[in-house]
Amino acid sequence: KPGQRVRQVSDEAKKQVDAEAQAAARQLGQEALRRRLEEIHLSGGDYNFYSNLLSSVQGEIERLRAVLSGAAARQLERHWRRGQEGELDETRLVDALAGEANVFRRRKEREPRPGEPPMRPKRALFLFDASASMYRFNGSDGRLRRTCETAVMIMEALQGLEARFDYAVYCHDGDSPLQELVPFGQPPMDERGRLTVVSKLVASAQYCSSGDNTVEAIEQARQKVMEA
Repeated sequence: KPGQRVRQVSDEAKKQVDAEAQAAARQLGQEALRRRLEEIHLSGGDYNFYSNLLSSVQGEIERLRAVLSGAAARQLERHWRRGQEGELDETRLVDALAGEANVFRRRKEREPRPGEPPMRPKRALFLFDASASMYRFNGSDGRLRRTCETAVMIMEALQGLEARFDYAVYCHDGDSPLQELVPFGQPPMDERGRLTVVSKLVASAQYCSSGDNTVEAIEQARQKVMEA
């Protein structure tokens, strides 16, 4: 709950836990995560959870979509096409006074030249922190919820722009530096698919062991983008 008090085990107490007990705890966490991921795969997750996240960032989604749509439009080279529609071509004022009809022009996307390779979509990888502290402290400062809201905002804003943007979503936690949530070229196409992504993100933070793989995660994510 918001504002709840978080109690942590001291470092001294952690050192007293032997390696066998730590390994057993890690195994229990991984098994719980496996079961939760199976449940998510079958049910898709809690739709009310996704609906609540979506309503929280609806305004941000619309603004981000407008920015991305504008960026996509600027990728296309445009040129003037002359004819009988559009705005008056100032270079043909004399022709217009003489009664010429084709004195107008309008902007149009240039058709691909013969043999010209198709424009490749811009590629982006979004990496989220799903470490145990994200789940542990979410009740006091909402950090995991804000992470989920950000993921929802990105996926919703990019919906329908797949031809211009190719993206992937990964997370890192105490057990793994890189866990795939959305692979390149396979964006979730509906709300159920996007709900599955954020549900897996929460599950990773809930059941992973403590630890920090941030630096290694960034390096591996960079390699993923270069190899994709």
